[in-house]
Amino acid sequence: MRTPTSRASGLAGAGPTWTISGTDTSWSGCPGFGVDATLGRNHVVSQGRLDNKLRNVGRSARRRRAEPDVRVGYRARRRAGASRRARAGPPRRGHRRETRMARPSVADERRRQIVAATIRTIGEHGIAGASLDRIATEVGMSRGHVRHFVGNREELLRESARRFFYDGTDGESVLPAEVDTVASAVDFLFSESFAAAGTENAVVIGLVEAARTDTVIAEVLTTAYEGTHRRIAAMLAAEHPDADPGLRRTVAYGIVASALHNVFLNDIASVSTVDPDARRSAELLIAALGRADGGASG
Repeated sequence: MRTPTSRASGLAGAGPTWTISGTDTSWSGCPGFGVDATLGRNHVVSQGRLDNKLRNVGRSARRRRAEPDVRVGYRARRRAGASRRARAGPPRRGHRRETRMARPSVADERRRQIVAATIRTIGEHGIAGASLDRIATEVGMSRGHVRHFVGNREELLRESARRFFYDGTDGESVLPAEVDTVASAVDFLFSESFAAAGTENAVVIGLVEAARTDTVIAEVLTTAYEGTHRRIAAMLAAEHPDADPGLRRTVAYGIVASALHNVFLNDIASVSTVDPDARRSAELLIAALGRADGGASG
């Protein structure tokens, strides 16, 4: 039931107001006042406040309708850009280079740095001393970064063996890619740089030790040295085509064996000289093959 009440303290002179009782929220009040049913029972509010609330609700709805959908706008901009590029056609040569060099992968560069640090660490501390912590210190990275880029120590040693034996070579032997004659092969195998007792020989010995327990590293080393035999035998076949193939393989084996024997002795004695007898033995084998070739052709 609705009954008029007098609010003399706050509403003097403003006319009667209405109080809501029960669940009946209908009213017929006097001008200037109204009932806000959302504020609870027995609450009287001015008509001005009600008008403001309704006005704000309408304004919020209009604002939501006016705001653009960011995702829709992004898709529209992409479609517009694609349309402009399609209309423009291919770029003119004068405005853009035809080819661009691809940026090298950061991960590949990090792997190369880690492998180089691993090889240096093996040369200084041996294969047993090439721990991940020591390699990480050498390369200036954390152990976690080293594992992220190259995996565990086993994988790192295998990758280091591959790059140590095959970087700069033909990918099949220890001979440089530019070596393509028997004479140039002999010059390389019996040079002071190949025979020197230093870090590289220490790395080879370390990898030989690792190959005893790692079949992958063993295969890398075996393939590299057997590939050297085969490549020299192929050079001998090109220069001595009439010689017996088995004899050519024997001579190639003798050349490589003499060179590695010289390296082994130099590493023990810590010298970097080439024993004249080592090179002379290789040259005598080649000369004997030449005589056999001449006798066969005669």
